[in-house]
Amino acid sequence: MRRLYPIDEKIGWLPYLKKAGRKLLKEHDMDLIYVSCGPFSSALGAYALANEFKLPLVVDYRDYWTLLSDYDLMGSRLKRAYSVAWEKRILARANLVVSATSRDCRCPADKFAKDLPERSFVLYNGHDEADFRDLPVQHTSGEEFSLCYFGNIYARRSLKYLYQLSWNWNAKLLTPRSLKIRLYGNFNREVN
Repeated sequence: MRRLYPIDEKIGWLPYLKKAGRKLLKEHDMDLIYVSCGPFSSALGAYALANEFKLPLVVDYRDYWTLLSDYDLMGSRLKRAYSVAWEKRILARANLVVSATSRDCRCPADKFAKDLPERSFVLYNGHDEADFRDLPVQHTSGEEFSLCYFGNIYARRSLKYLYQLSWNWNAKLLTPRSLKIRLYGNFNREVN
C-alpha cells in the first residue's frame, strides 16, 4: 500500500500537520523546526513551516529515504523522481542534518548536497554519551551473559552471522555458559 501514495502512505496528514504547526508557531516563540524522519512526509511539513516562519530547519535523518536499498519504498520511477526532488530540496534547505552514522551523512552528500557533511551532526543511534558517564559498575554472577539489540531489523538484514559466531564461540568455549541474545524492537519472527 505504501507504494501507492506520493512520498509515503502518511501524506494525507500533511494539511493537519501544517495547520497544527502554524497554530503552535503563532502561539509560541520557537527557535527552529526539528523533524525526525520517517515518515518522510513529515519533512515536507517541516520544510513548509520553516520557510513560512523563516526558521532554521533541523532534519533528523534516522533512515535513508530514496537511498534505502533494503527494499523498494518507491514502487515506480515517477514516485522515485518526485521523492528524490523533495529529498534534494529538503536537504539543501536544512541548516543541520542529524544522522545515526557518519555513512548516513556521507552518502546523501554524494547524491544531493556536497556541503552536507559540514551541516551534519552524527548522533550514534540516538544516544547521548553523557547518559553513560559515571554509571555505577554492576557485577554479575557470571552465570549469564546477555547480548542485547535495541532497534528494528528490516527486510534483507539478518542476524544469521551473529548466530553463527555465537555457535562457533560456544563450541570453542569462548562464551559464558549461558549466553542470551535478547532482541528489543520490531523484527520478523524468522529473526528469532
